[in-house]
Amino acid sequence: MSGKYSTEDYDSVVDMFNAMHEDFIREHPIRAWIDKRFKGVYHWSASYSLMRPDEVIAETFRRIKWGFQRMFRGWDDTVIWSIDSYLAKQIPVWFEELKKSKPGTPMMMFNEDELEDYHPTDEARERRHAEYLSILDEIADGFRCYTRLEDADFYLDGKIDKKLEDNLTKKYNRGMELFVKYFGTYWD
Repeated sequence: MSGKYSTEDYDSVVDMFNAMHEDFIREHPIRAWIDKRFKGVYHWSASYSLMRPDEVIAETFRRIKWGFQRMFRGWDDTVIWSIDSYLAKQIPVWFEELKKSKPGTPMMMFNEDELEDYHPTDEARERRHAEYLSILDEIADGFRCYTRLEDADFYLDGKIDKKLEDNLTKKYNRGMELFVKYFGTYWD
């Protein structure tokens, strides 16, 4: 990073951002005072919101547009910005709803010895249904792990817990493997 702030000059990225924040407070005391006492609009600070009402108005129109897109087409343009993040956040939600609707158990879960006249025995149905719900949980957990790995805060302090990262990656990979394997079974 070139310029006034460089990661080489600080112990961590957090320290660099803290220095930037302290400089902002020193260089812009009125804006800092406003920001401390008032909540900003959308994702901006209060002082920026006051200084740039044109941006607030433009963002309001964008959000209205996105609302109409969700109503009429089921998704909005913001999904395209990061489809992977959108799906990783939605899949666990959708799988929880699928489990609540008491889905059937896919036939691929049963062995031949668990079938009588091409129908699973009651005992096999109960056992395999519990196993299938556990698979759905494992898939959802894998996508939650992906979301954590993609979260900037996970890496922000510059001190990555390699063991945690490896564990999250392992769970995500397992969840994705199961997601692909059972892909045609996600219906109630």
